[in-house]
Amino acid sequence: MEGVLKRALESGRPIESIYEAKDGRLSQRTVTVHRMNKKEVLVWCHAQHGFRSLKISYRQDQ
Repeated sequence: MEGVLKRALESGRPIESIYEAKDGRLSQRTVTVHRMNKKEVLVWCHAQHGFRSLKISYRQDQ
């Protein structure tokens, strides 16, 4: 996942993202990555016309 985000940041191209909201709901959005580090990514959400800060977490399903 980190590689996809890095390529999106470098290219400036939007990507489709599926993420889990704080309340547990899944959401799919078109976003453009503006900045990222190991813990979070700042994206422009095209549906909401605003910036969103998304936490990056790595989860292993058992």
